[in-house]
Amino acid sequence: MIAINDAAPVDDSTILANDENLLPEHFRAVAGQLSAHEGLILLCVGLHKSVARYFKNSKWTDDAEGVFPVAVSSLVEVL
Repeated sequence: MIAINDAAPVDDSTILANDENLLPEHFRAVAGQLSAHEGLILLCVGLHKSVARYFKNSKWTDDAEGVFPVAVSSLVEVL
């Protein structure tokens, strides 16, 4: 499974009503649950930001047009 992410999980309304760590913690938990599934490889391409703190298999690029090539090369690396 390939995720493409533009930054850390942020939603102002959620942050105002909850602890500011709610979304990042939930994001890490879901990524961890997905990664734990046998036979599923989760990788993420971050756009303009590193997503390494959320995903074990991750790369990033500053170029929106470079997302697909980075995703394909990352997929080849983990297979």
